[in-house]
Amino acid sequence: MIKYKHLYAWDTMMGSTDYWKETNQRYAEEDSAPIDAIYWIKYYSTTDYTQQDKRNWRIFSEVTNDSTKAIINRILDTMKNIEESNESV
Repeated sequence: MIKYKHLYAWDTMMGSTDYWKETNQRYAEEDSAPIDAIYWIKYYSTTDYTQQDKRNWRIFSEVTNDSTKAIINRILDTMKNIEESNESV
């Protein structure tokens, strides 16, 4: 079961490998990311960019491009349909 569905959908849209999708799910779990997280950016506390302190999560509601939202929603719908068909088996 995929907990961070929006993140998985974003990674799918971006063409990410299964390994990267699994890694991002683990990062989201470790960070207690918002449930609708879609990706993260690095936050550095030093000016020479050597110390990464945390991942700064972006969420689905921050997406402003309608086409991007539509793609993510289509992927989410497909995921839901697959889950529902698996439950009926």
